Amino acid sequence: MKPFLLTLILASSIFAQEELPANNVDLSSSIIDFLSRTELCLNSCQSKETVQAAIPQLKELKAECQRIVEMQRSLPEPTVQDFMAVQHQMEAFNLVWNAIRAHITRLEKQGLLTAEICEIIGIATAKPSLP
Repeated sequence: MKPFLLTLILASSIFAQEELPANNVDLSSSIIDFLSRTELCLNSCQSKETVQAAIPQLKELKAECQRIVEMQRSLPEPTVQDFMAVQHQMEAFNLVWNAIRAHITRLEKQGLLTAEICEIIGIATAKPSLP
């Protein structure tokens, strides 16, 4: 019985990840969650070894970013109510976005920002260090 329940739980969590957001507020929450996981991944990059270990996860996050973009395209234009609700999420967005920027700056200063990382996360202006 336990393996069956575990399978159901895993299947439902996979299904939940693939669901489209119902509205623009849900999309905004998905973006903040995505950015939070990206920040955690970049935070784990403390050495050449951990940068290399993070590359598969960063590639998965890049693919997820593409799914989020497609989700956004499927939603109707935001309403005034959507806009107002999303404004309440801006503080969380700004916190995580600033943390990502700080990690990128740190990686660059430490010589850990490789060309591959720049390509994966779409940094065009950073000067990657040599691999």
